[in-house]
Amino acid sequence: MEAFRDCLADRGLADLGFSGYPYTWDNKRDEQDNIQVRLDRATCTDSFLSMFPETKVEHILTEESDHQALLVRVLETAPSHTGGGPRLFCFEEAWIRHEKYEEMIVEAWDAANSGEEGLAAVWQKLGSMAGSMQRWEREVFGSIRKKIKLLKAQLLEAKERALSTGYQQEVRDIEEQLREVYEREEIMYRRRSRVDWLKAGDQNTQYFQNRASHRKGKNTVKRLQRDDGSLCTTDDDMRAMVATFYENLFTSEGFAGADDLLQNIQKEEETTVCSQVGDDESIQ
Repeated sequence: MEAFRDCLADRGLADLGFSGYPYTWDNKRDEQDNIQVRLDRATCTDSFLSMFPETKVEHILTEESDHQALLVRVLETAPSHTGGGPRLFCFEEAWIRHEKYEEMIVEAWDAANSGEEGLAAVWQKLGSMAGSMQRWEREVFGSIRKKIKLLKAQLLEAKERALSTGYQQEVRDIEEQLREVYEREEIMYRRRSRVDWLKAGDQNTQYFQNRASHRKGKNTVKRLQRDDGSLCTTDDDMRAMVATFYENLFTSEGFAGADDLLQNIQKEEETTVCSQVGDDESIQ
């Protein structure tokens, strides 16, 4: 198996993953003689994945053959889903390279201060901070891809003007801005791909982007199984199912054995605790 993985790496191929039954080959024997393994896989190159980032592979059960069929759905974009919930907060490491980042953090923290104390107040303050950072991302930081596209257009215009005027400083300034935005883009995709063993500074944005696409496809939840064994496949039903699960998980069922627990506290321990408080001390 290690040699097979080396072969894939040498040819620049990546496993597309799968959904469905986990094994693709069955020797059709009984009990302890039965062997099932995942022999059949769909692979692709990074260039293919960049063109069709939402490609999916599904294992199709077959009755006659000892191999499962593989259905490959080649998609440029994921099917759209309506009625999605609010956008989750996700911190971007690339934000810290922005010249207004520290100023934004101080202002957002001060604005979130309600004067209250306690864990609930801290939680509320962090939620307010997340909202402020998301607004700052939209209004100030902006889309990195759109910024790159705009700067490239400005760079072309600056180069054309420099042909007639000989003034190159504008070109140099825009090139410097482009280098900074490219750095932010690489940081963003490196974080999303969770690959940190390549040296920072190498222009590996396409590699990180493909890794992020692989990881997104692998981590996408396509279905959930209910207690009765049936499958939940729609976004709304899966959201409701997850919400119900965690509500039940974190809902207290109470504790009826408090009296029994208190009866086990020894009188000696109570006397020792009380004796440690002097006559001149007051209990707040």
